[in-house]
Amino acid sequence: MRRPILTSLAVLLLLVLGGLPVAAQGSPRDSAEVRRLLLSHSDAWNRKDAKDAATVYLPEADILTPGGDRVQGRQAIEAAHAADFAADTAGGGSRNSHPLETLWMRFLRSDLALVEVETRFDFPPDSSGPVRPERSTLFLVLRKDHGHWGVLAQRTLQPKP
Repeated sequence: MRRPILTSLAVLLLLVLGGLPVAAQGSPRDSAEVRRLLLSHSDAWNRKDAKDAATVYLPEADILTPGGDRVQGRQAIEAAHAADFAADTAGGGSRNSHPLETLWMRFLRSDLALVEVETRFDFPPDSSGPVRPERSTLFLVLRKDHGHWGVLAQRTLQPKP
């Protein structure tokens, strides 16, 4: 199961990098903007605002969901968030976070970065959600367009116990 995921990630990186040499060029400002991007997504999730949640994604972004579905384009990502929010609310709701202490970043170029971060869903005790938080690791490819970072690709690597 992990081999196809790793192969997909390797192919994605080759396509994105186009054979260019890898060089870390992230500035403190870039790092801070990536952190803000992650926190803004959690904030939008917790407000159940699909439009705001989708703004962290580039127009041509794609997500491969844990269930194996591919969601392509910001509009489709917004619609998927809206459906997720409806299901989450019906189940009692959750709080999402991307704990910054789990954040790993590698800037490949001044406009391209790889990010791994935990995504965590905490459920209230009276919800139909799990008692323990749901955790998984997200692998993100970010690209800087017009001076702002956005998610180009998102993959869920594995659930955490």
